Amino acid sequence: MLSTTFQLRPYQIESIKKIYHHWGNCRKRVMLQLPTGGGKTCIFGAIACDFTRRDEKVLVLKSVFVINRKIVNTALGRDVVEALSGYEIPVLKSAVCQRIVFAESAATGMTVLETDSKSAAASEIKALVDELMQIGE
Repeated sequence: MLSTTFQLRPYQIESIKKIYHHWGNCRKRVMLQLPTGGGKTCIFGAIACDFTRRDEKVLVLKSVFVINRKIVNTALGRDVVEALSGYEIPVLKSAVCQRIVFAESAATGMTVLETDSKSAAASEIKALVDELMQIGE
């Protein structure tokens, strides 16, 4: 299926298979969530290489800024949004705050939606996904 100049890990290959499966079921938008260092860039790079090798169109991506690891109850998030507002790339209204549950979930190999679907972190992820889905329409 995929031939790259770098070695994909088994979970990355499995993620690629799931992405192709979703696309095969006519789902145009796919969101991949992995922890920092999980290889998201490698995964989508491998997919882009695969499309290029088959002479198919490579995905057209839209760019947005997402405030990540925002510290709750501080002005830092607002200050970052103001600083980024001078760029042509939009800043999403949704932000993901720095929360312990993200590290706890990653340690179990699960997402916050799986470990605590009613948590503030899960609500932030859901809001981010909803906003991204609206952009993709």
